[in-house]
Amino acid sequence: MLKISEMARLADTTRRTLIFYDEAGVFSPAEKNAAGYRYYDYGQLYDLLFILGLRKLGLSISQIKAVQGQATPELGPQLVTIQNRLDQKIAELSRIRSIIDQKVQQQAPTPLPHYVPRLV
Repeated sequence: MLKISEMARLADTTRRTLIFYDEAGVFSPAEKNAAGYRYYDYGQLYDLLFILGLRKLGLSISQIKAVQGQATPELGPQLVTIQNRLDQKIAELSRIRSIIDQKVQQQAPTPLPHYVPRLV
């Protein structure tokens, strides 16, 4: 079992995010003890990374809950929509990257001649 801080570190997120997801009913720990400490299974890491990925794509908590609540056959069209959003983001980032590459090449400094010491 993983402590909340260990799970957060593995997923590159924060403890607060995991607490928020638990309170929102999006991602719950495998176990909570009497003192309220949250413990997670390693197997839950994939689910958490999926949720974090959906959030980075701009899906709201309610949209993520809707995706989670669907049976596997019904999930297909939702995942295709998510894939399309992801493809659009990749294309947008590629365009930005090419513009930056052009700017970097335009501003590349001309190499200075090597310093050659002279005896006077």
